[in-house]
Amino acid sequence: MSALLRRMTGRDPSEAHRASTPLELLVDLCFVVAVSRCAAALHHQLAETHFAHGIATYLFIFWAIWWAWMNFTWFASSYDTDDAAYRALTFVQILGVLILAASVTDAFAGREAGVAIGFLVMRLGLSGQYLRASFGDPDNVRSCRVIAIGLIVLQLGWIGRLALHGPVSLVFTAVLVAGEMTLPVAAGLLKRQRWHPGHIAERYSLLLLIVLGESILSATNAIEEGVREVGVTADLVMIVLGSAALVFCLWWRYFDFPVDDALREDPSKVMVWGFGHYLVFAAIAALGAGIELVVDRLGSATELTKVQTVASVVVPTVVYVLVTSFLHRATGTAIGATIGRSLTIAVLIAGLVLVAPLVSVSVAVFALGALASVGVTASLVDQHRSPSGAT
Repeated sequence: MSALLRRMTGRDPSEAHRASTPLELLVDLCFVVAVSRCAAALHHQLAETHFAHGIATYLFIFWAIWWAWMNFTWFASSYDTDDAAYRALTFVQILGVLILAASVTDAFAGREAGVAIGFLVMRLGLSGQYLRASFGDPDNVRSCRVIAIGLIVLQLGWIGRLALHGPVSLVFTAVLVAGEMTLPVAAGLLKRQRWHPGHIAERYSLLLLIVLGESILSATNAIEEGVREVGVTADLVMIVLGSAALVFCLWWRYFDFPVDDALREDPSKVMVWGFGHYLVFAAIAALGAGIELVVDRLGSATELTKVQTVASVVVPTVVYVLVTSFLHRATGTAIGATIGRSLTIAVLIAGLVLVAPLVSVSVAVFALGALASVGVTASLVDQHRSPSGAT
């Protein structure tokens, strides 16, 4: 039974057996609804060859979703009291997430008021949490209040942005994004660590799994539609095998290098690692949209060329490989040979776009899965040969 109110003094960063709570998992599921709608809108935009608008809007809306999740996750890792007041304010944030998710399609059409309203509701809940923490954590009074007030000021800016258009709107958006991402640092909240390294690593891992699952669901739905339209053909089988191998390898690549010990030993690495995941999550969600486009081509449901279709799965994969390589390097969780091999695999995968005019899309996707599998196999060989990895 949850207590009505507990003092929000801050969690112990060295707390043993710290794990995600059922409430945090509920928040993740609601955020993934927004991610799913964002990826679906990207698929629709790319299928209609609206590349510049579709990709730019996707990156911006996905940033809004990811940043809202970041705000919740880091606060929860630092101050989760799991009392009735904390749960109620979290429910307010969940309501804001659902409003944002319902407004994603409108945002791609240029109507962003719903996203701004969803963000406002989330900010009211989060600002209330930070104000409460400012009364319970004497070491971070100023930092918590600066963030609480800063979030509201920035939100007023986002609402005011709705009245702007053209280059002025773009410049103002860049200023607001910079303000959002520098606020926690400027407030000095990270100087006195409250977040739990193991808990943070688990939270990111769980969101990656859920987003990866959303991409698998999107691909499965597309393949089901493909079977209805063209039947079980050799091309469809190659797409299934290639995309399945790719997804398995992306999972393997991420979880083969645990990061919680690295963050515990050197907390200064957490900024690069935490912020870098924006591109990791965005790439995984975009990959689901790309696999849908590949299957669409079998049924002639898209106007994309072969090169454009292959690029829709190659580009997210290359981004994922390069960014995860950088994050592993930054946190010291991978050796130089592993980084070099990852870069080589990324170059080979990117080369599939160049050979796309010479082969079918299904062959290119199958080759994509094969190249990803080669990278994982080489990693396994290295681990077997090394003294610590030998069996």
